[in-house]
Amino acid sequence: MENVIEEISKIDKNAFAQEEHNIAILKKIAKDCDDEMRTYRDTQLKEARLRAQQLKEDQINKALETAAIQETQTQRAAEKLKAHFLGIESSVIDTIMNRLFFSDALE
Repeated sequence: MENVIEEISKIDKNAFAQEEHNIAILKKIAKDCDDEMRTYRDTQLKEARLRAQQLKEDQINKALETAAIQETQTQRAAEKLKAHFLGIESSVIDTIMNRLFFSDALE
């Protein structure tokens, strides 16, 4: 009987040791999975930040190019308006001068 109890005790100890070993293996696997997920998340976040930064820089560059084009177009339009109004101004001055001189000559 003592032999049977001793055998049961050995089996119980072996089962407990195996259970502890299995638990340790599962904890290691869980830690490895957590580490892998953390690494993956960090990598994805880093890449997303880089893509976002690149998109931001692309948008800023595009906006600057558009602003430069619009500035050039605005300057051209302003020069055309200036030339047009200078022509009108010249015409108005000629008309006024002619009226002044002709009205003096008529009197």
